[in-house]
Amino acid sequence: MGIAHRERWMQSNDDSPSRLGAAVGGIGALTGGALIRTSIPAATAGFGLLLLGMAAAIAMVDKRG
Repeated sequence: MGIAHRERWMQSNDDSPSRLGAAVGGIGALTGGALIRTSIPAATAGFGLLLLGMAAAIAMVDKRG
């Protein structure tokens, strides 16, 4: 996604997107770890929903750009 939208990414040199990305990544890792300890099927479903959300976000950015 960064390669496809390099110009837009380079324009946003703000520090807040990197903080937001770190926060979302940390929460995702914590949730994934908790789901794996609880149930493998729940972790699989959670990972699938994560991939679906990423694909939807990429499709929205591609449609706008």
